[in-house]
Amino acid sequence: MVRSVDNAGEDLRSSLYEHHVYAPTYPDLQGSAEESRLNKSPVLRKPTNDFTSVGCQSPGDDDRDLIASIARGHCEAFHELYVKYHRRLARFIVRISWRKEDVEEIINDTFMIVWQSAGEYRHASQVSTWIFGIAYRTALRSLRRQRRHTSNVRLEEADRNAEAQQAVFARAAQTTVLTGQAMVRDAGSETHAPKLTFFQSTGDIEAEGPVRSTDFGSKSTSLQMRSVPANLSADHMRANSKTGRAVYTGHARLWQGASVLEAETIELLRPSRTLNATGNVRAVFPQAPQPGATPGSAPVWHVSSGLLTYWDTENRAHLEKDVFVQSADQKMRAPQLELFFTRTGADKQGSGGTSQISRAVGTGGVVVEQGDRRGTAERGLYTAAEEKYVLTGGTPTLFDPVEGTTTGRELTFYRADDTIVVDSGNGLRTLTKHRVQR
Repeated sequence: MVRSVDNAGEDLRSSLYEHHVYAPTYPDLQGSAEESRLNKSPVLRKPTNDFTSVGCQSPGDDDRDLIASIARGHCEAFHELYVKYHRRLARFIVRISWRKEDVEEIINDTFMIVWQSAGEYRHASQVSTWIFGIAYRTALRSLRRQRRHTSNVRLEEADRNAEAQQAVFARAAQTTVLTGQAMVRDAGSETHAPKLTFFQSTGDIEAEGPVRSTDFGSKSTSLQMRSVPANLSADHMRANSKTGRAVYTGHARLWQGASVLEAETIELLRPSRTLNATGNVRAVFPQAPQPGATPGSAPVWHVSSGLLTYWDTENRAHLEKDVFVQSADQKMRAPQLELFFTRTGADKQGSGGTSQISRAVGTGGVVVEQGDRRGTAERGLYTAAEEKYVLTGGTPTLFDPVEGTTTGRELTFYRADDTIVVDSGNGLRTLTKHRVQR
């Protein structure tokens, strides 16, 4: 069985299961319209240029404001709500679901429903009551599926087992077809689909949708973009247990914590720990706040392109075709872009931890917008730690609508102030004539 991505660290699992929680009743829950969307992942909206109406709100802000913002498609509000409720939901769900590996899956299903149903939220109950009600019903459905599986077809092979309501074996074709809530599980992953077909001669596995995979693989064999389990959904999946390759096609989405990647096709290459996304690629990468930043002000990067390749062992992503990267007040466009990540809370060799964007390098004609400034050059470098841009190649130009235009062989400017360092080839000079409107 080919695993999806990432891994549920034992430290996370143990921290979730040591808490004593209760399972309250919910007399004022709002129907179950969101339940029909259980198998749908949240659809990423195109990045909006207006972040001022949402921002990253503090934990004390009204949850109803976050829900209203989520209903308008603001991923920052969704990230804020996810972080705020994740641990509370984990403590609650662990008392309902007896399988540890189900906790993150139920949480992810819950937030998928929240994303899809935010516009249907009614103010008759508290947001927390609404969210916990969704989680409660989602956990119960998970338990019912498990109970139904206990009396259906069960297959075992080495460390892999499968369940379904029906199984058809074709000896001549060397295939096994499972239908009716089909599920296949191995030591580190689990995939659900209405229909699963196993080809014994080739090792291929085909899943017909909606397909949902969850990965709990080892750190040495899984992509590690976040320190929580990863989920993949698509209309169709084709995988091979011998080569370690899996291809998800048709509305493919990777959901890992508050990070989301969406594309027409997502390909996973397990031996090399590589991910390839093609066709209308869009992603959201929440970042750690800068030292001294206001609580709840963690930036969120939106990325869109035609192609994206991520190498987990190198902590690097390559993007091509109309690349656009945007945060609340910064934008970068380029034909090609390299994103470099650093690990927080783990080693530097692609094992564990959470990936944070540390550098972005655009080439082939770069346009940078920061505040009211607009820069152009052949190459552009952004460094997250210093919040610094460096423009080189061609004729680097920085334009300000009030103060005018600056050119040089190399231009360096910062997000936090109005300083420009100009390298004209005859030495460096520092300007402070540009102002950034906040």
